[in-house]
Amino acid sequence: MDTINPVYAGAYGYGNCRHERYVDEQGRLRRRTRHLPQAEWGVLLPDHHQGFIDWATYQANQVRIDANVHPQPRPAGGAVREGAALLQGLAICGKCVRHLHTHYRGRNASPGYHCSGKNIVQGRGVYCLNGRHT
Repeated sequence: MDTINPVYAGAYGYGNCRHERYVDEQGRLRRRTRHLPQAEWGVLLPDHHQGFIDWATYQANQVRIDANVHPQPRPAGGAVREGAALLQGLAICGKCVRHLHTHYRGRNASPGYHCSGKNIVQGRGVYCLNGRHT
């Protein structure tokens, strides 16, 4: 389950993952990190400090993110495809109001957004918007 850090909603959370060691099929010792459901966190203190969003909005965002993590075949209101881009299929260009396209680049395939509407700048076509999500 992907989660947004609860600190944005004014909460303090600790113990949201567990580090485990296991032996794989070839007999090698491996390590993995398991993310725990919020109910199993060691500490979760809502209203710990002033947040950017309220707790109800945070929880609603978590439900929406969970619905987009592994979408069923074309669920209504979900992302177009899986990936790290949270706004995929949802964001629109602030200049021309077209839907933004998602692109991935770099070694870690970090997502970026661009608008396919082109403007002529100094004699060549330039994307209306071309940004990288970090």
